[in-house]
Amino acid sequence: MEIRVPGIIRAALDFAFPQICPGCGEYLDSKDILCERCVRSFSFLNGPICFNCRGLLKASTATPCCGKDTLPLILYAEYRTSMQESIVSLKFRGVKKLIPYFANSIANKWGETIKGFKADRLVPVPLHTSREFARGYNQSEVLADHIGEALAIDVNHEIIIRSRKRRVQSKLPMSKRKANVRGAFSIEEIPETVKRVIIVDDVITSGATVTEVKRTLTSAGLTVVGIIAVAYAGSDI
Repeated sequence: MEIRVPGIIRAALDFAFPQICPGCGEYLDSKDILCERCVRSFSFLNGPICFNCRGLLKASTATPCCGKDTLPLILYAEYRTSMQESIVSLKFRGVKKLIPYFANSIANKWGETIKGFKADRLVPVPLHTSREFARGYNQSEVLADHIGEALAIDVNHEIIIRSRKRRVQSKLPMSKRKANVRGAFSIEEIPETVKRVIIVDDVITSGATVTEVKRTLTSAGLTVVGIIAVAYAGSDI
């Protein structure tokens, strides 16, 4: 049931607890999630990117750009400055309201491209149960739910789980991230109607996590047709 807060009480709460922009820490003068300066600072990406060489793909059909079987990455913006701070806020500071904002932004910009992949399900990158309990939610699952709702694509949280807890990727050098997630995921149950899936994550840095998720899914007979993430750190993947 939705609880309606009277205007005078809402005004008092806004005065006592002013809204802070999660990207820069400045006070917000409006009901916006992020301030205009932070949004203007985002380095938006202009097309699907090749999973192999990071080249710009020409179309949603993922025409190979490097002579290999490729996979399109749908990415909203580069992981730096205010975007980096925003991702840290939604992952570690409980600023969950950023997730529908980014999900709707992705759906509005890349909706037709994503639907063109003809995926049966969106599959979020899972967290280990202990980390999800400590955080209170899995940001990738919430992101996938919002994108799926916006684009009328079903989401499945049960196909793949993180069965082994490993060290936090962001605290490791790039050279050790692939080994850290090797064998960390396992398949639970795949519905008979699911053949083609899109992986959903919040941020791609080294690409080690989504690579291992893709390997686990394809080993189980699924076809990964794309990857969606809010931010991209620009590292080699």
